[in-house]
Amino acid sequence: MNEKNEKDWIEKLQQEGFTDVHVVTIRPGEDPQHTHDFDTINVLLDGEITIIDEQGSRTFRAGDRMETPAGTTHRAVNGPTVGRMVVGIRKEGD
Repeated sequence: MNEKNEKDWIEKLQQEGFTDVHVVTIRPGEDPQHTHDFDTINVLLDGEITIIDEQGSRTFRAGDRMETPAGTTHRAVNGPTVGRMVVGIRKEGD
């Protein structure tokens, strides 16, 4: 995705009430099982990520939007190449 799409996604997520919206690099590998005490939104700019949670295993690619409600136990498998995604956080009361 190009820089314009990146900026558009950041603006869109901010308008939806997500805070701390920023771009992160995702490196190949696996994140351990964890939870957050806030809602997260991730939009893949490039790369691939598989989320495993109580709903099963879902793979996301460039342009896909992933929503993880607060308290959801999940883990992520990143790769096989380096990617980037826009991340936004929404805490209760925000």
